[in-house]
Amino acid sequence: MRLNRLLGIGILLGSSTAFTAEPPPGTASEPLLSRPNKTLTAAAAAAAAASQAAGAAATAAAAAAAAASAAVDAVNAVMGNTRRVAPISAEADAAAMAATAADQAAETAAMDTGKNNNDEARRFTVPSERSLIGIAGAFEVQVFTRSHATYVTGLSSMEGVGAEPATMTDAIDLAQAVKASLGFNRDVLAAGAKLDQAVAQTGQAKAFLLPSLVLNLKSGQERSEPGVLTDPATGKVVPVSDHNRSDSSLTLKQPLYDGPSFGDWKRRQVIERSRMASQSASVGDAYLSTVNAYLSLSSSRILSDMAQDYQVQLDELFKYVDKRAAAGVSSNSDKERVRARSLNAQSARLEQESAHAAAGVEFVRLVNVVPGSLRLPEPEDVGLSVVPASLDTAITQALQSNPDIAAADAEVRAAQLDLDAASKRFLPRLDLEYSANESVHAGGAAGSQKDQRLMLSLNWALFSGYGDRRFNDEKAARYNELKYKLDDQRRKVLQTLTSQYAQLGVTRKRIASGYLELQSTASAARAVSNRMLSGNQSLLDVLDVFDRYYQVRVRLVNLHVLEISSLAQIARLLQGSPNREAGWDTAAPVASLN
Repeated sequence: MRLNRLLGIGILLGSSTAFTAEPPPGTASEPLLSRPNKTLTAAAAAAAAASQAAGAAATAAAAAAAAASAAVDAVNAVMGNTRRVAPISAEADAAAMAATAADQAAETAAMDTGKNNNDEARRFTVPSERSLIGIAGAFEVQVFTRSHATYVTGLSSMEGVGAEPATMTDAIDLAQAVKASLGFNRDVLAAGAKLDQAVAQTGQAKAFLLPSLVLNLKSGQERSEPGVLTDPATGKVVPVSDHNRSDSSLTLKQPLYDGPSFGDWKRRQVIERSRMASQSASVGDAYLSTVNAYLSLSSSRILSDMAQDYQVQLDELFKYVDKRAAAGVSSNSDKERVRARSLNAQSARLEQESAHAAAGVEFVRLVNVVPGSLRLPEPEDVGLSVVPASLDTAITQALQSNPDIAAADAEVRAAQLDLDAASKRFLPRLDLEYSANESVHAGGAAGSQKDQRLMLSLNWALFSGYGDRRFNDEKAARYNELKYKLDDQRRKVLQTLTSQYAQLGVTRKRIASGYLELQSTASAARAVSNRMLSGNQSLLDVLDVFDRYYQVRVRLVNLHVLEISSLAQIARLLQGSPNREAGWDTAAPVASLN
């Protein structure tokens, strides 16, 4: 009886497959997470093995019974009637031996099932490390896609300034990616060029306050009417004289007071500091963009692998339900439910693959490095150490160190100096001038004439059609404009900082709650997996708990990404790039990335 029941289970389960299977070969990357469910597969294999063992045992028992019966007949042939051995029932002995073999096979199957249940228990587990690495179950992910190669091929066809070929590397971490990005990012390089312009303009403004030396040489034909020479025949001055003339002058000028030029020089110095702050802001923007691209690239790979595992799991569950439906145990509606969930998982996987390809192209554009794999980031990698524990401390630090506020404040101070310089246009300009002049054949006279002068030069525009007043009004309006922009920039920084701190706090609470939900869902998944073997669990419950387990893991990945992104945003608001002192402002050598 037990043998027949065990054989029946083997027939039902031996032809079915488990909920999940190994992913098909040739995938873009090996799944990062723990492998799919193999409980039903193991149970079916155990039952089939048990049935085969039971059949073999029954055959052996029948053969042994026949041999024993032949031996009894041989003994009875030489013995007397009183000493003959009673014949053995082959059917009874075979049944007894088959029952014993069935008991042993059932015990073995039970042990194998218990082992597989332990594997299943390990399958639905909560990671001990509550981080992106813990939920992914790996330290790095494979990220190279065909889109990377297509984009790099397009870059290789570009020519001109800045057409640098992308670098190939096997693996890269976040610090290396940020360092390479800051050395390549076009916005950072453009901000550096603007700073160089500001430095040059400061030097130009200062040059107007320094001594100037001018040499002027002239030579050519001159006609003088009347000339300076006397006609020997008449004794009178010639009325017209055509002759050669050459002049040379050397002038040394030193401004003693030039209010507008002095104010422009001071303004240029402040503009230079503003450009330095703008460069720091560009570095912070490049840092934040690289972090977000890095997070998007790595998280999309994780989510794609999760969706792939879930899809394979549902596909194998569909095969199992299909076998049950063929045996009359399940209905076609159960098959369609599983099919719908499988197609939904396939759609989610394709969506993540598309997002992964787009994130890869964005990463290569920002960093100019094509990695084969990424090391998963942690909060410490994005400046956790520079993020204050309280919002009040962060606000005070941001008002002092935020590069956007510093740049806007420098622009306001430069506008104030520009306004002061504009008001000095109403004052005269005073110069000290020394000149040495020499004229040869001036007016046609023989010989040369030399003059040396040392003079004070005063230039004062008494009236210019109210142009100076309008110029002053323009600078005053510009100053007011920049003041309003500075106030708005401060408000934006405080608003963003406050919202990021609030989001960070809520995200951490959601992460803690999510792991509790994951623990409960994992327990439920283990329970329904065990009950599914005995047929005491409805298919809807299995689908629901498996879907919830998948969804909570996806949500935890997104929450960890959001936490790291919020920390990076806060670090950007506080001081631009959190590791400027660590050398992130320079490009990493290519060899260090390999």
